[in-house]
Amino acid sequence: MNGDFMNGVDTYLNDHFAGRDSWITAQSFMEYSLGKCESNGVFLCKDALMSDLAAPDEDTVNGNIDGIKAFTQKYNLPSYLMLVPSASAIQSEKLPRFAQVWDQKGFIEKVFSQLEGQVTPVPLYDKLREHKDEYIYYRTDHHWTTNGAFLAYQQLASTMKLPTSDTFDFQTDIVSDDFIGTLSSKSGVYNITPDSMNAYQTDTIQSFLVSDGKQVTEHPSIYFDEFLAKKDKYAYYLGSNQPLVTIKTKSTSDKRLLIFKDSYAHSFAPFVANDYSEIALVDLRYINIDIDKVVDVASYDDALFLYSTDVFAQQGLLKKLK
Repeated sequence: MNGDFMNGVDTYLNDHFAGRDSWITAQSFMEYSLGKCESNGVFLCKDALMSDLAAPDEDTVNGNIDGIKAFTQKYNLPSYLMLVPSASAIQSEKLPRFAQVWDQKGFIEKVFSQLEGQVTPVPLYDKLREHKDEYIYYRTDHHWTTNGAFLAYQQLASTMKLPTSDTFDFQTDIVSDDFIGTLSSKSGVYNITPDSMNAYQTDTIQSFLVSDGKQVTEHPSIYFDEFLAKKDKYAYYLGSNQPLVTIKTKSTSDKRLLIFKDSYAHSFAPFVANDYSEIALVDLRYINIDIDKVVDVASYDDALFLYSTDVFAQQGLLKKLK
C-alpha cells in the first residue's frame, strides 16, 4: 500500500536489464561528446566523478533536527553532530565549468545553529578544505576515503578532547587498487582511474557483533575480505548495512560510544576503537521501533550523529527518534 513493493520491482528491473551498463555507458559517451558534463545526477570532472546533490528538503531537515532535539532532551547524553560535506563542496575546483551546486558549508552552519545547546558541533568543512588537494574522496564513489575519515577523526578528537588525538599512530594497508564505485555505475562512466582502498589496522578490536533484528552474529574482524572480490567493495568496511553493529575493543577506556550513522561511518569507526571500550553503530534506515528496544541508550557515555549532508538533507531518518 505504501509503494515499497513496486519501488523494489523497479529497482530490480533496473539492475537486471540486459546490457544495462553498456547502454548507460553509450548514453554517457554520446552526451559527453556533445559537451554535457553531467549524467544521471553525476558531474563528469577531470579524472573524477562527483554527486550532483539535490537541494535540501526543508521538511526533512526540520524533522531530523527535531529528532535530535527529542533524543538529547530524553537521554541527556553528551551528544556530537558531524555532517560530512561531499566532494563537490570540498574539491569544487574539479567541477565542470558552470556546474551549479548549493552551499553545503552554509547549510551545515545553519543546522549547527539550530541545534545550539543540544549538541556539540564537529565542524569538518574547513578541516577537509585544508586538504582538498589530497586523496580524501574516492574518484568513482561518493564516499570519503580512509584518509578523509582520519581527518574527521582528528577533528572529533580535538572537539571531544580525546587523549589519542595527537599520539595515536595508525598503520595503513592497501587492500584494493581496482575499486570502481557507485558513481561510475550511476553515470555509466568507466574511464576514470580506479580507486584504491586502505584499511587502518588496529590491534584493539576484541569482537565485532552484527544484529539484524532477529539474531546476533559474531565476526572475527571488522573488515570483510570477501567483498573485495565483489562489485560493492565498500562493504569491506564493516560488511553490508545492518540495523545495529557493536564493536568491542581492548581499550583501557571504560567509556562507550553510540553512533547514529550512514555509510560514511563505516570507514571512520576503526579510528575511535582506542578511545572507547564499546562502539555501537545504529542505522535508522532499518529500524522502525523505539530505539530503546534496539539498544540500551542509557548505558552509553557519548552519542555521535554522523551523516553526510546529502542524507541529512534528503532522508528523514532521525525524525524516528521523536
